[in-house]
Amino acid sequence: MEEQDYNAITVEEITARADLGRTTFYLHYRDKEDLLLEELADLVHELTQQIARISISQWQEQKLPQAPILMIFQHVAANEKMYRLILDGEGMLQVTERLCSIFEEAVIRLSQTEGDVQELLLNSKVSMNFLASYFAGALLTTTGWWLKQGASYQPDEIAALFQQVLFPGMKKVLEEGIPTKDV
Repeated sequence: MEEQDYNAITVEEITARADLGRTTFYLHYRDKEDLLLEELADLVHELTQQIARISISQWQEQKLPQAPILMIFQHVAANEKMYRLILDGEGMLQVTERLCSIFEEAVIRLSQTEGDVQELLLNSKVSMNFLASYFAGALLTTTGWWLKQGASYQPDEIAALFQQVLFPGMKKVLEEGIPTKDV
């Protein structure tokens, strides 16, 4: 991807560079997008593990932005080319949807780790799947916007903005639940 446009890269070029046959490639991946997403999923999983090791009390001791959100945007900045490709590329809707589900899975994994995050999320009156989907969508939309702006904000600045917009409402819903309407 550093040498040529992603859309121009063929599976043949990938297998030749990796010194393996096409059959072997297709035993592990459906296509080059599947390979890209697996790499990204591994990076997101690693990031999720780092975030899970931070307690909520540690998050609250820091000034804005809180460490996990900053870590996410630092991750995006460090892998900017890959994220640009996924979020800007033509015909990448399925890949973007899969990326969203990777982030959803990461949030759900966080809820299953021992500690403060698990307690906060599991004591919520709101569906974990809804929260994960909402967070992932907001994160992807913000990331796409940020990258289209040429990443003109530093990771700490975009993390603070994201947090200021998202967290007050999310915190309220986690603590109080979603009001129901009689039909």
